[in-house]
Amino acid sequence: MSTQLNGLYAECILPLNKPTIRVLYLKPGHESDEIQAHLRLLDIDTDLSPQYESLSYVWGDPAFTKRVIINEHFIEIRKNLYGALRHIRSKTETLIIWADAICINQSDMDEKSHQVALMAEIYRRCSKVYIWLG
Repeated sequence: MSTQLNGLYAECILPLNKPTIRVLYLKPGHESDEIQAHLRLLDIDTDLSPQYESLSYVWGDPAFTKRVIINEHFIEIRKNLYGALRHIRSKTETLIIWADAICINQSDMDEKSHQVALMAEIYRRCSKVYIWLG
């Protein structure tokens, strides 16, 4: 497993010419289990797409991070997002979640601009929105 985000996003390239997002398939687990997930693409413009939920949260201090495993890569996420994922994670079922800090490549300005333009639609089409203040 690597600590590089570039490898994570290279495995799940987001087309910038259509309303496609990355979603996090959050694996079930107990409180003491590591957070594990897979990123996959989802076309939000089709009714055939699986339902997903969105997470709105306070990003928090970038100095405080926790490690998670996504697509077999170790990545660091801010402590507040980590707490939210732990809180909403099911013990028995995989959840499909959209969380901007992970689902958008924050170092790719073209992708970031494209995804920010889709945010109203992302929230409108999700089945549930979690609000996490920390």
